[in-house]
Amino acid sequence: MQVINPATEEISEISETPLEDIPRQLTRAQEAQQLWRALSAAERAAVLLPLAESLAAGRTEFARLIAEDMGKPIAGGLGELRRTEGGIEFLCRIAPEWLAPEVTEAGREAGYIEYAPLGVIGVITPWNGPVWLSVVGLLSSLLAGNAALYKPSENSLRTGIALARLFQQLRGLPEGLIQLVAGGKAHGRAVVESGVAMIALVGSTAAGKDIMKACAAGLKRVSLELGGLDSAIVLKDADIESTAKKIVRVNCTNSGQVCCSIKRVYVERRVYPQFLQEAVAEAQKIRVGDPLGDVDMGPLAGPLHLQKVEAAVADAVQKGARILTGGRRLERRGFFYPPTILTGITGDMVLTNSETFGPVLPVLPVEDWAEAVRLTNSTCYGLTGSIWTKDTSLARRIASQLDVGVVGFNAHGVPPLGAPWGGAKESGIGRTRSKEGLHEFCNVKFVRIPAI
Repeated sequence: MQVINPATEEISEISETPLEDIPRQLTRAQEAQQLWRALSAAERAAVLLPLAESLAAGRTEFARLIAEDMGKPIAGGLGELRRTEGGIEFLCRIAPEWLAPEVTEAGREAGYIEYAPLGVIGVITPWNGPVWLSVVGLLSSLLAGNAALYKPSENSLRTGIALARLFQQLRGLPEGLIQLVAGGKAHGRAVVESGVAMIALVGSTAAGKDIMKACAAGLKRVSLELGGLDSAIVLKDADIESTAKKIVRVNCTNSGQVCCSIKRVYVERRVYPQFLQEAVAEAQKIRVGDPLGDVDMGPLAGPLHLQKVEAAVADAVQKGARILTGGRRLERRGFFYPPTILTGITGDMVLTNSETFGPVLPVLPVEDWAEAVRLTNSTCYGLTGSIWTKDTSLARRIASQLDVGVVGFNAHGVPPLGAPWGGAKESGIGRTRSKEGLHEFCNVKFVRIPAI
């Protein structure tokens, strides 16, 4: 299949997995899983822990692969790798505790809860965090005693191939436990329709809905981390200069291609003009260019992603929005789009109803926090949200009313490892990166011990 470098538009060829091989891959994974499940959680963690050291040794090479695959700047790729290394160490250290049997009582009978493996997990991962998000899915599967059919995104295929190779080289990992499925959408469908016990997807809401339909016939389990239309609520007592800078930087991280990026900002009217001024100034400081160089932001991941962003901005302008900065692709080779801030936003625009996935920030004035909460909750999404204020008591009150999976105070994005991560409404089903998340990759089995 063809893959494209989004910064240079150079095309290269990578061999696909023959679709007819996938049933055989499933069989090999099932056989290897029987050996793997016989190990204790501590023994499995000991086998997997050296992956962190292997990633660290190849950090520079992986950062370059990520940049060439999907356009993330080298500094961002190195940051993703360091985060992944720390995540591996954390999960391998804590998993034996999270997976240990739990003694309990039910009426007059005692017993224990056992966290047993499910079998083979279909792990389907995206391109925007190709190492970290793949490792979360694969590590959650393997620590719980499962095998995996691993299907990385076609937009980060070289990175996925290299990562699968690192896993497969781990001493003590049964041969065949991780099966790499290289290809496009047809390969993803084949994994979903195979005999896997569960699908763990990080992807779009549309993809999640398709997978749920396909899994319904066999009642396969699903873990779905999907899209978001996250909002930031800025109150009049916030430090506006600092808040505007942080929000713009969050919006532009990874060229805006993050599920939990800030995609809407609601600002109390009294400080709205100041916020816009500070936000525009910060957006104009962001360096956009070759991801292999010293830049803040690289290209969008591909031509379709660029077209989607351009269409959303054009729709907003046609319906009355005003562009304060950006708003037009850069005149250079590659799929580069600058930080873009818009005002005059209305509820009928694409920007306020669907995920654009680019460095585009619509900013809307509100009369008070109650209006901001109503607008935040008005969409089908519910991944994360943030509240920017000095009033902690009020922030707690607002947080309780937001229909999202994670709320930040004067910060936005994913919580620390160990805290449950996932969305509400159409932003996903299930949790990951936590005790609750690891248990989703298990058969939670109660073993009765009758009283004598």
